[in-house]
Amino acid sequence: MRKGSITCKTLLVILALAMFAAFALPALGTPPYHNFVILPELTVASGQTFAMSVRLHNEAPLSKVTVPLLIRDVDFLNIDSISFVGSRFNGLGTASFTLDNGVHTLLLKFDGAPSGFLPAGDGGIANIYLKMAPTAPVGNVVIDTTVLGPDIYLLQDTNSVAVEDYFVFGLIHVTSSKPIIHLQPTAFNFVTYVGVNPEADTLFITNLGSDPLNWQITHKPSWLTLSSSSGTAPSTLVLAPDVASYPVGVLVDSIAVNDDNALVKTEWVYVSVTILENPVVTRCLAMHKGWNLISWDVDTPDDDIETIIKDIKGCIDVVLGFEQGGATYDPYLSQFSTLTTLDHLHGYWFRMNCDTTLCVAGTKVAPDTPIDLEQNWNLVSYLPEDADSTPHALLSVLDGIIVALGFDNGGLTYDPKQLQFATLKTMKPGLGYWLKTDGSATLIYSGPIPKASVHVASRGTMKAFPPASGVIPTTEWIDLFGDGITLDGTLIPTGTVLAAYDEDGHLCGQATVGNGGKIGFTPVYRDDKGTTTVEGPDLGGSINLTVKGIPVQQSYTFSGLGDRIRLTTLTSLSKPSENLPRQFGLAQNYPNPFNPGTSIDFNLPVASRATVDVYNVVGERVTTLLDRFLPAGRYSVNWDGANADGKPASSGMYFYRLKAGEFTDTKKMMLVK
Repeated sequence: MRKGSITCKTLLVILALAMFAAFALPALGTPPYHNFVILPELTVASGQTFAMSVRLHNEAPLSKVTVPLLIRDVDFLNIDSISFVGSRFNGLGTASFTLDNGVHTLLLKFDGAPSGFLPAGDGGIANIYLKMAPTAPVGNVVIDTTVLGPDIYLLQDTNSVAVEDYFVFGLIHVTSSKPIIHLQPTAFNFVTYVGVNPEADTLFITNLGSDPLNWQITHKPSWLTLSSSSGTAPSTLVLAPDVASYPVGVLVDSIAVNDDNALVKTEWVYVSVTILENPVVTRCLAMHKGWNLISWDVDTPDDDIETIIKDIKGCIDVVLGFEQGGATYDPYLSQFSTLTTLDHLHGYWFRMNCDTTLCVAGTKVAPDTPIDLEQNWNLVSYLPEDADSTPHALLSVLDGIIVALGFDNGGLTYDPKQLQFATLKTMKPGLGYWLKTDGSATLIYSGPIPKASVHVASRGTMKAFPPASGVIPTTEWIDLFGDGITLDGTLIPTGTVLAAYDEDGHLCGQATVGNGGKIGFTPVYRDDKGTTTVEGPDLGGSINLTVKGIPVQQSYTFSGLGDRIRLTTLTSLSKPSENLPRQFGLAQNYPNPFNPGTSIDFNLPVASRATVDVYNVVGERVTTLLDRFLPAGRYSVNWDGANADGKPASSGMYFYRLKAGEFTDTKKMMLVK
């Protein structure tokens, strides 16, 4: 390190200690300083003429100001001139100065007597123009205060009484007109495991001289990749060690940054990589029959879901993940599964058919590995090895947390605005957590970092599932899926949009049909009761479908988190007429009598929740043909003569009833066989 750098650091330490002492004095019982004369810190090339401002901060009116200045221990810096242009003194009294470049002293004066004074305020009182000799050496110059006579450094109030004052000295870093290579930091110490490249880091290259710095790399380690080999300062250089093939040990080398025109032609950066034995850590998690919300703190070498769950596959009913939207895995319907990989940055729902233990092996990841959060819901892992209080664990994102949810033999909740009701008081290893945030953020768990761990970023193994426009994901969903899906007996074409709505017409799920009339697991989200927005049906609510905007007769029930509904044959309702009906109406079925099926037409003049039920002669409901929200229009539903269980109804008289809003009508029909 150059001598000038040491001097600079020493002076800065002195400055810091002086300012600390000034502001710390009130705590020791000394009257506080409320008035300051402040000089700046500048970087100047040799041979230059430059200005240094003098600033005064006073919290009481002043009648007189006397500021003596001294350039310490140099003969290559002289004061060229003084200017009071723009000074706070202007128009308030007399401003003057006395200069002696022989002893490098300057006396600034303001006299507001007998009638004027300087009001309380903050700002410049003078500009000092200095000239640096071309032969000035690289180093540092201090502009300090001094004593030119008894009580000559004074700030006086309107009663001509001296007030407390404080002086912050000026510091001039003298540079060369030649470029000066400045590197920050000057050492990099990477730590990683065998087979794992550490995260990249950044070197900042700046120029302290006045001439341009055109740098180039003249030496680097063979195991280090740099984002560039040359450039013009200021520059950022990304260092990426490529050491995955190296054995346990320590690699040490340097980077040489060179410019032949620089004051010092080459500066060096120390680089080391410590490669540790890759400790394979095994985490075993007890899985109970029913729901389990879990996570792990190891980076598995193979993130494929089939590999991770192979030993417990026979006990799994369904696995759910979440990244912007819901993803689902069914061990016996892999061709429809959307959750294909698992990693250490996410939490996962496992619904088990039996008690078992899931063991996950991999490299231990650092507990402060960053986890990126999106606005709204996130399902995250817990990486520390020890349990922690919820507010402390989430400290890095606590300001943006709307609510945090956990599951440990039952649901747990932490609401920062309702702390007295919090049940999620502790976060634990092995569990996953829902975090709802008011914006994007980066979660870094608080707490000590074990030495035998490194940051291991996600390899992008968890696919993101952003929802369709208008669909708002929540923490609960069921899935629609199927292949060979037909509408009115015809295979639904590739690219057709299939949409799901709740009974009041809110879009809650959407899929694009693929080849062969197939859709993979498509989440249909339940309403989040913690918001004022309706995101979908509630538990037990109806799910209605449209295919390319055409309503279909079939409707489904939101039965519960993780359930899957296979779609096969869909039947369209008649398209609404452009000529909308003016009143509600229920037509006579046709044909009538009928065998085996009949059509029932009805009219809706306004959008309504419509139900069509079939009853027998003793008033028992045989089946429900329709129960959903529909826009205004003319519609038709079919009855195939089967009851709610799908069994053929017997011959005889039946009644069908339409209920839409406040409108109700009932008619007879005859089934003959």
